[in-house]
Amino acid sequence: MKRAALSAVLLLIIALGSSQAAIHIHIFGGYALPTEKDYAQAFAYGAGLSFDLHKYFAVELSGIRYESSVAGSADGLSKGTLAVLPLEISLKGQLPLSGGRFTPYFTIGAGYSIYQFTIDPQIAADWEKVGFGITEKLDNAIGFHFGAGLEIALNRSLALVFDAKYRFAESNAAWTMTDQTGEVEISGDLEKLDQGSIVLGIGLKFSLR
Repeated sequence: MKRAALSAVLLLIIALGSSQAAIHIHIFGGYALPTEKDYAQAFAYGAGLSFDLHKYFAVELSGIRYESSVAGSADGLSKGTLAVLPLEISLKGQLPLSGGRFTPYFTIGAGYSIYQFTIDPQIAADWEKVGFGITEKLDNAIGFHFGAGLEIALNRSLALVFDAKYRFAESNAAWTMTDQTGEVEISGDLEKLDQGSIVLGIGLKFSLR
């Protein structure tokens, strides 16, 4: 399924790239506010590529990254750091105003989020002192998003972009504890952990044609 989705995206890029659709590159920075209370807010950054299908519609491929400190809880991940990388495809509705000087827009779409969780070194060291190694892994997940923003044209090929996007996703996790001899291992699962977030960003949009 993942291979088919990737193939579809690649075919879309080739088809749009070979057409007369306007092509834009986006770069941005911003702030991520996870909806899970045990995850800290974090700086986010990313980039994207969009193709105008029509004056009022575009397709956008994008990715962002941020790292949240995790406070830890009994029914969630332990204390540590969670790196998040959503790769997304969006349909963008846009409404050029004042001859294209101002363009408010909305987006809706789906994506695949890649997670990397690193347990707090002190917690790992404490378990090692009593003879155990501990690992926790968060599964990657499919999510959905919607958002809105405003583009302000600075010239024919450059625009300033203000963007807000809400992402919602759930992911499962697994933990494993192994004694130092490797003979005893216990494990468990954590289901439906909230991985939603609100990301507020500001960036630049470069128009190639």
